[in-house]
Amino acid sequence: IQAYADYEPGVDDLNKTTLKAFAAYQSSGFTAGLEAFRQTQENAGAGGADKTPFGVSAFSWVKIPGAEHVNAFARYDSYDPDMEVDDAGFKENFVTVGLDYMPMPNVHIMPNLWMNSFSAKGDEEDRDADVVARLTVWYVYK
Repeated sequence: IQAYADYEPGVDDLNKTTLKAFAAYQSSGFTAGLEAFRQTQENAGAGGADKTPFGVSAFSWVKIPGAEHVNAFARYDSYDPDMEVDDAGFKENFVTVGLDYMPMPNVHIMPNLWMNSFSAKGDEEDRDADVVARLTVWYVYK
């Protein structure tokens, strides 16, 4: 469990205050966590209004029973670039899911799928989602 806060003074009163919270649980075959943040960007919006970006992320991985050396993972992110504005811009949602196959120590072969979707906050037309199939190969050099 973690709580975080910072204040960043800026030129011309463009100050930023960030609040963040994180919590996770981990065992030998499972991990899950949640992280959220909110930032106030003073005088950064239209007409000198404050902007307040907000985001939340949830993630997990689990060992697949009966499949030695294979884990499944997933992550979900939601982001609003300015919670104070409901009639312009877009909210974003990001999802990734995949498998993590480890044929030998320090080698990961990870087929995964990324999806980034956008929902209009105002009268704009919703944008099409970006969907990408990926293959990540990761070698941990020690």
